[in-house]
Amino acid sequence: MPKIVYGTSLRFTVNRLGWMTKDTAQKLDQNPRTDSRCSHDREAVSGVAVRTESRQRRRGLVQLAGEGGSPLGRRVRWVEAWPPPVGVDVRQVYGIVFDSVSGAVVVQDDNGRYNLPGGTPEPEDNADLVATLRREVHEESQLVLADWAPVGYQLVSENGRAPYVQVRYAALLEKAYPIAPDPSTGRAYGRVLLSPVDAAGLLGWGERGAAQLAAAAR
Repeated sequence: MPKIVYGTSLRFTVNRLGWMTKDTAQKLDQNPRTDSRCSHDREAVSGVAVRTESRQRRRGLVQLAGEGGSPLGRRVRWVEAWPPPVGVDVRQVYGIVFDSVSGAVVVQDDNGRYNLPGGTPEPEDNADLVATLRREVHEESQLVLADWAPVGYQLVSENGRAPYVQVRYAALLEKAYPIAPDPSTGRAYGRVLLSPVDAAGLLGWGERGAAQLAAAAR
């Protein structure tokens, strides 16, 4: 079986075998009953769903405001280093979460708007970024993490405002519970599994997003 091989430093080696191929996806799209494990374009893997490439094309790739494109006066720079600068506010903690069986990345699906699981630090986290990561991925996407390591951060500058940081962790998925509403918003988010390359394309964050997914997969 394809596996993620990791050591104490959690430098991931991703085996890309085992993901649904483009040809297989097209066949399933044309005849969803050809494989009893699949429902149209989804296949169950470790409690998460795999969305095929053809389905993505039909729905279109949606850029998230503030990630893929930058509003006027907003500058975002990806930094593959750790830790973030001292004294700079951390406003976001996202996880690039790998499925341990397929090596694929979990992407959050909010009715066609795609994001990484994660969220905002809260006082209950006591300035512990890992606590924020574990809490948010569980609240939003019902994921339990087996292990994690920092990948880097985005340094965001806006006109007339102090810069802030959005951090990224690579993490290994231990378990995915059934989808449920986020307790803070009442909204339930879908989950899809994609290769790091396809996840970067679906997120629509451009070269900066591709660099983050590539760094997490190394």
